[in-house]
Amino acid sequence: SSPIHHQGLCYFVDRRGRLFCLEATSGKEVFYDNLSHPVWATPLAIGDRIYFVGEEGVTTVIRSGDRFEKLASNSLWESASEPVNENDPRSMLGRTRQYAIAAIADAIFIRRGDRLYCLKVGSDDVSQTNQENPK
Repeated sequence: SSPIHHQGLCYFVDRRGRLFCLEATSGKEVFYDNLSHPVWATPLAIGDRIYFVGEEGVTTVIRSGDRFEKLASNSLWESASEPVNENDPRSMLGRTRQYAIAAIADAIFIRRGDRLYCLKVGSDDVSQTNQENPK
C-alpha cells in the first residue's frame, strides 16, 4: 500500500503486514508492529484513527500517535482458505480482496473486486452493492 502522512507521522505497511511509523521530518522510526495481514489499499486517517484495509477482508483500526494501539479489527467476509503462492501470479487470480477505502460525509466505503461496502457512522447495518461487471 502507499504510505500515509497524518499529524506529523508517516505510516506504511509492507507486503507481510508489518506496520512502520516514522517521524515525517526526520525519518526516525517511532514504532514497528504487525497487523497480521497484507494491505493493498492506501490507509485512511480520520481524526485520531487510522484504518488499514487488509487484502483478505480484515480492516484494522489503530489510534494515531507515537505508540501502537490497536482499537479494532473487523472482517467483512470470510477469507479464502486456499494458500497463495506469492511467486506464482496465477495463484492470485480470482481471489477476492479489498482494493480501496474512502470516506465521504458520515460513511466509509470499502471496495473489493465484486462489491462495494458502505459503513455508516452510528449504524449497525452494512450496505453492499454487487457489481455484475466491475471495471
